[in-house]
Amino acid sequence: MHIQQHLLLKWLIFTGLVLFGLTVAFDQGLLWLLISSDRSRICLIIGVLYIVGTVHCARRIYYISNELLHTSTGLNLLTEHQVLAVTDSGIKINNEQFLPQGLLSDYLLDVTSARGDSIPNNNLPEVYASRVKGPSDFGWFLADIMLKLGLLGTIIGFILMLASIAGTGNLDPDAMQNVLRQMSVGMGTALYTTLTGLLGSMLLSAQFLLLDRASQQLLDQIVHCVEVLTKAPPSTDSDQ
Repeated sequence: MHIQQHLLLKWLIFTGLVLFGLTVAFDQGLLWLLISSDRSRICLIIGVLYIVGTVHCARRIYYISNELLHTSTGLNLLTEHQVLAVTDSGIKINNEQFLPQGLLSDYLLDVTSARGDSIPNNNLPEVYASRVKGPSDFGWFLADIMLKLGLLGTIIGFILMLASIAGTGNLDPDAMQNVLRQMSVGMGTALYTTLTGLLGSMLLSAQFLLLDRASQQLLDQIVHCVEVLTKAPPSTDSDQ
């Protein structure tokens, strides 16, 4: 596997460990205990949000991983030649081959349009940073929602506990046993939703932290290429 595909491999290892943990929990009956003890069903909602966030992260991981591969190939070509020409079909290197299509070639084309014959300061790095890292905001939003849902489950659980006490009219043994059962239901709801929200939020945040670091690495490589490696502005030529 190419070195730039290590990002995808790391994510697969992490996801595999999570699936292994879920399999063990299912085999030991812990998942059923969690679902049956949660009267609010918030744990199921958190689980669905985690799946949605993981799928979104997987798509972004695959995209960034491919872009890192294309950028690495382009950097090698630019380091060797550094003679560029802008054509209708893309960036041509030494009139021999085209730069791989991707963020690097798009950035070079935009820099060529913005700079002309000079090299002024511009906001292209910020624009591309938003383009690359912007979709990750959805994952961080889901992680935050999962954490808040866990806290909401805690409040609901305590409400169930207080409701069981408030409905007690006498203190005979049968009534006390019923109150204790209802209190255990409320406590289970509070504890299991909090646990699920915390675990789901941490696991999803770890995935998007890995994605954000890879995205920053991609941006650094692209900006470094344009600002350092390509010392002469690309010339304009027509595609033959």
